[in-house]
Amino acid sequence: MRIMPVGSEIWPEECEPLLKKIGAETIGDVADYLNKSKSENSSADDVLFTALLKICYENMDMDGKMVFWEDMLENNSLEWRDVE
Repeated sequence: MRIMPVGSEIWPEECEPLLKKIGAETIGDVADYLNKSKSENSSADDVLFTALLKICYENMDMDGKMVFWEDMLENNSLEWRDVE
């Protein structure tokens, strides 16, 4: 999934300027950006994080979704963010 081109998915309009700014070509580039750096606009990062999570989840097969939820339930590691 990390090699999936950014342009292959529909991103919220709010994400487009940040995607262009960071020069992300793949889903992995977006994940790396969110893991390594903080934008001056954390609300833009929150929207990008939420969109990335949604896109990745929608593209998982059933086994992937099951592993995702098992991990979330076992580790209680999902951090919910207030994003409107």
